[in-house]
Amino acid sequence: MGTDVKVVNWFQFKAQPSAQELEKQQLIKERIEKLQTLADTYNFHDDPMTLRIFGDLKSGIGFSIDCPKPQLKDSVTKILRMYLNSCDD
Repeated sequence: MGTDVKVVNWFQFKAQPSAQELEKQQLIKERIEKLQTLADTYNFHDDPMTLRIFGDLKSGIGFSIDCPKPQLKDSVTKILRMYLNSCDD
């Protein structure tokens, strides 16, 4: 597994969520962990990469990738988008 993926998580969770929001927050946390795992897994050559995660309960998860290799950035971005699209509720 890659070791050079830095993760910056700016996702905004509610401080005191309702029961329904708490359940959704847990689901989002699991999806964020999966994004991190996927980025790490598909960084085959351990190239430096920064995965920035952002959003909130209303807008959902967004992300951006900074990487010096455009081809790697594009392939990891595609994989992460495919994963998030498969999760759409």
